[in-house]
Amino acid sequence: MRVSRTLAWVLPAVVTGQKPQYPPPFPPTPILPSSINYAPSVTPNIVDTTAPNAQIVCPGYKASDVQETTAGLSADLTLAGQECNAYGNDVKDLTLSVQYQSRERLVVRMYPKYLAPSNQSLYILSPSLTPQPGIGHGASKASSDLTFTWTNSPSFQFKIARAVSGEVIFDTYGHKIVFEDQLLELVTNMVPQYNIYGLAENLRGFRIPNNFTDVLECVQSWYDLALKVTILRDIHSERCCA
Repeated sequence: MRVSRTLAWVLPAVVTGQKPQYPPPFPPTPILPSSINYAPSVTPNIVDTTAPNAQIVCPGYKASDVQETTAGLSADLTLAGQECNAYGNDVKDLTLSVQYQSRERLVVRMYPKYLAPSNQSLYILSPSLTPQPGIGHGASKASSDLTFTWTNSPSFQFKIARAVSGEVIFDTYGHKIVFEDQLLELVTNMVPQYNIYGLAENLRGFRIPNNFTDVLECVQSWYDLALKVTILRDIHSERCCA
């Protein structure tokens, strides 16, 4: 009997101690404004008839000071005319780097010629974040399964193909390269009934359908871009939203 009476006194005390306090001693404070749930209204430029077409209004680039080695080449790329500033500010001077890193790997890089520590990470990823392979032992243009050809007429254009069969893998001939601080546009010619596989942040099948249109959100450290990725029958282009 004594044990039962003791429990009757202890249990109500435990329950009473767990009751929440009203009002709370520290009321919750919202961290983000309610407007965070509302995205800006944007129209992809591919369907906006008033948006500038960078392939028409932008001048492209001209290559100069081309330095060739057995393992690749480097060059300066300079705007071939007046800045267009279609979707940001044109980057006037670029650096081109082409490396035959192995028999089956060819790397083409284009980035602003003049970079500072404050903006370098916007254009070049640190090897600590994405380790990148270098030129392997014995790698050279002569031993590569891939070829890189280019022209300056009417502006800088390049093509990558298989050395044996001549099959073209990437081809910007007939199109301009556009490099702005809020837009990078590379257009490659495509064969009919092409096959492209894989696209980040895409909830679809692994193979991308022909004539496929999708919108990707790309968040940068100091600006937000809505990238328009359009794959047509003969071209693959990436453009910003207007």
